[in-house]
Amino acid sequence: MHSRLSILDNKKVLKVKRLMREGKVKQAMKIVDFLEEIKDLADSEQIEHMLLKCQVSMLMGEFSDTIRIFETILKEDKHKLTPLQEIDTLLMKLELKKSFWKLRESNDLVKQIEDKLTLLKGFEEKKVNKRTAKIYLGKSYLFIGKGDMENALLIAEKSKELYIKIEDEEGLADSFLQIGRVFDSSGKMDLALENYEKGLKLRKRLNDIPGTAEAAGRSIPHHGTVRGGPARDRRGADAGGGGREDKNAEQLA
Repeated sequence: MHSRLSILDNKKVLKVKRLMREGKVKQAMKIVDFLEEIKDLADSEQIEHMLLKCQVSMLMGEFSDTIRIFETILKEDKHKLTPLQEIDTLLMKLELKKSFWKLRESNDLVKQIEDKLTLLKGFEEKKVNKRTAKIYLGKSYLFIGKGDMENALLIAEKSKELYIKIEDEEGLADSFLQIGRVFDSSGKMDLALENYEKGLKLRKRLNDIPGTAEAAGRSIPHHGTVRGGPARDRRGADAGGGGREDKNAEQLA
């Protein structure tokens, strides 16, 4: 038996995701607020809505609100989470930790996620591979923070291979951008530029406006090491947010 969300509002969920790709995050949040008013949802669908709201809030730069939603999910609603939803929640929280360069806490989250991934027996391989590839990107990012460029590149390449295997172009673009970061941080500017431009090409093809802006910002012009985290890099074109919000969120993160 389907709930009202899965029957009547699935198109709205898809529209939210399209608007996020186009950088129209304020419009996306209006639809999310509408969806929030739907009653009689199954627990799993309530969690899916909260995760969607986290994604939009992150793109808007509303990091404090995002963190509060994370805490609600992981504490009050943890019993409602499916194993994949719990991993998705932790992955999004990792994005915020990385963006504020909280390396120790990020490493702890990586270990939690990897432990949970090993327990996903019997789940669809593509879904597990997608999350495994994403955690590889997170680990690569942290290796850069430690100055270990060899392992940063090795695990970013593993992420790329998985995204190619599951035919996930959005994730593949992330992999090229991460490989670009590694070469950037290693002072290998030609290789950095080559990978940034591959990520840019994919983002343009996907009509991912925030992602395209991120990739373009990394590749044209190109000087020095890029240290911005994903949550900041990929704010939507109409997003707000600012220094005070970042500072408050950094204390909460």
